[in-house]
Amino acid sequence: VEVPPLVKKGDRVLLIVDNSYFKITTFGEVKEDGRRGESVKLVNISSKKEVHGRVIDAHTVQVEF
Repeated sequence: VEVPPLVKKGDRVLLIVDNSYFKITTFGEVKEDGRRGESVKLVNISSKKEVHGRVIDAHTVQVEF
């Protein structure tokens, strides 16, 4: 049984960047399908830069920092 992806190409999700000193959130567009825990490519909507992040849920991706 294959687990369906939580995020799909074209989805808009919340991007989270955090560490022990700060937490930043913004919106991004998913560039490839991804399941929980997988790394996916995204584009930060405000900066237009490509980033990679780990899928947390269907609406949230944590950016690798």
